[in-house]
Amino acid sequence: MKDLLTAIDYDRLAETAVFPADHESADDVDFSRNEGLPAELSFAPYFYAMNKGVAIVPHGHRNMSSMHMMIKGEAHSWQFERVSDEENYVTIKPTADRTLKVGDVSTMSEKKDNIHWFKALSEPVFMFNIGVFRIRPAEDFSGRDCIDPLGGEKLKDGLIRARRIELKEAYKLYGKS
Repeated sequence: MKDLLTAIDYDRLAETAVFPADHESADDVDFSRNEGLPAELSFAPYFYAMNKGVAIVPHGHRNMSSMHMMIKGEAHSWQFERVSDEENYVTIKPTADRTLKVGDVSTMSEKKDNIHWFKALSEPVFMFNIGVFRIRPAEDFSGRDCIDPLGGEKLKDGLIRARRIELKEAYKLYGKS
């Protein structure tokens, strides 16, 4: 953890962090000052900041994998498996419901736990994130695919048919509680 905090210039990031009222902030992490790393990274590093009650809204991705690591505070983490897609809905299966503490990691990919949602339980919460985009280089990265799991239709076997929503609505429904 000490090496990671030094490598990302944690003190500077924590001091300059922005805390929007209804969603997380994400700053790029600059590794250019770290000797031994290639000039062009094969991943995108980010520093996420949230105040208590603020969330990274429920969403999934296509053509990427990511990892979130708690570096300060605690956050509630929910993860879901994408079971099927429709034009306006995604059927999901809950796979994880836990509290992340310093050092804990949450990962997602198209193959496993590919929808995630985090809510800050303390203030502030800082997370280190690595995103690996365009796993299949010939295909585009789709960004966030936001959903409404709490408003979804409960199906058999614990499945939920969740409505796809725009990011603005996701922030309204889930960004701050």
